[in-house]
Amino acid sequence: MESLPSTEGLFLWIDDSFPIPVQRPSTSGSGSWGMVDSPLGLAPLSGNQSLVGAADNGRHQVHFTRAVPSLELAQGEKLVVHVYVDPANLPSMIMFQWNDGNWNHRARWGSDEFPFGPSVQISPSIPEAGKWTRLEIDPAQVGLGDRPIGGMAFTIFGGRVAFDAIGKTIAPATNTPEPALPEAGGDANEVIWIDDELPSPIRRVGLSGGDTWDDWITENPAPVSGGRAHRSSLNSGLHQHFFQVPNGRGWDINAGDTLFTSVYLYPDAVPEMVMLQWVDASGWHRARWGANRFPFGSSLRLGDVPVAGEWVRLEISVDDLGLAGSTITGMAFTLFGGKAAWDASGHSSPGMNQPSEPETELWLDDALPNNTVRRAVSGNDSWDDWISENPAPFSGSASHLSRRDSGLHQHFFLVSDADAWAIQSGDRLFSYIYIRPGIAPSMVMLQFFDGSSWRRARWGSNRFPFGPSTRMGNVPPAGEWVRLEVPAIDLGLVGKRVEGVAFTLFDGEAAWDALGRLSGGRSSASTSSVAFDVDSAIDPISELAVSRESEGVIQIEIPVGQEDSASDAGIVLIERSSDLEIWELFDLQEPRDDQSVELSVSTKTGRAVQFYRARRVAPSSGEATSNR
Repeated sequence: MESLPSTEGLFLWIDDSFPIPVQRPSTSGSGSWGMVDSPLGLAPLSGNQSLVGAADNGRHQVHFTRAVPSLELAQGEKLVVHVYVDPANLPSMIMFQWNDGNWNHRARWGSDEFPFGPSVQISPSIPEAGKWTRLEIDPAQVGLGDRPIGGMAFTIFGGRVAFDAIGKTIAPATNTPEPALPEAGGDANEVIWIDDELPSPIRRVGLSGGDTWDDWITENPAPVSGGRAHRSSLNSGLHQHFFQVPNGRGWDINAGDTLFTSVYLYPDAVPEMVMLQWVDASGWHRARWGANRFPFGSSLRLGDVPVAGEWVRLEISVDDLGLAGSTITGMAFTLFGGKAAWDASGHSSPGMNQPSEPETELWLDDALPNNTVRRAVSGNDSWDDWISENPAPFSGSASHLSRRDSGLHQHFFLVSDADAWAIQSGDRLFSYIYIRPGIAPSMVMLQFFDGSSWRRARWGSNRFPFGPSTRMGNVPPAGEWVRLEVPAIDLGLVGKRVEGVAFTLFDGEAAWDALGRLSGGRSSASTSSVAFDVDSAIDPISELAVSRESEGVIQIEIPVGQEDSASDAGIVLIERSSDLEIWELFDLQEPRDDQSVELSVSTKTGRAVQFYRARRVAPSSGEATSNR
């Protein structure tokens, strides 16, 4: 009896069920798709179920997008899918598509039966029928690797195929040591673990990728603390150095403490990823800035790679890393590519180093800003619904209300470009909310308009279908005022100007109060904030050629199928939108049989911003279609 392919050593992204997608799995073709216990009459290769679709004569598929967790690839890892081809129903094509922000990553076995974009042919033949076959795909071959994969499509032409044990290989951790950490000392304000030299006593030190603990420097750059800094060497891949102190000689960490390290990135050798790692009795805990290029465990993303050419102090809340109440016994300094100097690592506590009070800039309190140029609502919301009781305002004399409604409802305002609020590094955006007990929404959202796109922070489930959002936590508790606080860096707003804000709920009722910006000082958010990778930006509509504009309608050409194929171009009609449904461009390469799409575009007219809705007209019929 022929042995089955082994799934040992694989990371299985899809096994028995799909990951939790923002967009539910969708199908096309005449047959249904689903997870079944005995696909094609055989036992699943892995787990209890396999993915299979009904036999079909044409092209049929199942796909999903924006999955949680996403699939992230490290150097040397391969994409893996196991297939079983039905001997009685042979397809002429088997294709896999991966979405990392677009669908232009396709691998194909058999003939090319896919008209909506190019694909890489792995083999001219389909896999052998009647047996489980392991298919491996080099991510670079289909243009993948730099960004997380949030969606996947399984496409076949004719026939019937079962799929199982879908994910990736795991790169071996050879020659990559465990990371390491520091010891107590310092003054009344901070506990410095390492500065000018390694702590004493040391239990172990380690390094990889060319790093060394012998590279202590006194210039280029001059240290920011003490007389020396330690340096990570120049390297094209993963490199790091770490240390550990003996058990019983580590540093006790309490809730509310902050971990810190100073880093200097060399301008001519900026890394793709900067990572700090701390170890306690439970293992290693990691925070990173930049791309995820660390293949040996999960990490918390805290923003982009720091600015090069100057010392930057990296600060991390121990609560965000789950380290409160633990004892740190080691630390690692990790880069992917590039070169950096490090200085003064340790921790501070609220009782030691009292932060300065943050500066508060109020944008909205008791009334709309005087410079408001536009306001709009949807559902039962109204800008005339200012209340002074039930509940009493948190700030000032009035709060504005999102009246009870089912489904999506919201209200927003815009100010002139000249009066927009500039956002700087370290800023946090905030608003207060009071959720009515017994009628809580399933989603709370704040949206910030930066002049070209809406940046969204969300609490609760994703019930917003018109663009990506960054999840900040659960829906706040009802019956009390709660401060919602969003680090500007998490929404990509640093260096931009906020021209408008939207207050959005799905179901429920809530009052809002005191909107504005905090700069400096320590965060005082009442709700926990966790950094998530923000979805890749959608190509702006401004990159598409406008061919006609008259009477509030813009006509543009957008490729329907293959990206640069003018012969396949369809027509999109963009009409002025009078309601609050502010749409962004949907992924035009998303695999589907119909050619409908809805998108949005905003254009500036003088000091105002005009919002439009769009609908695609299929070239064959000339009739407008809707994608919702």
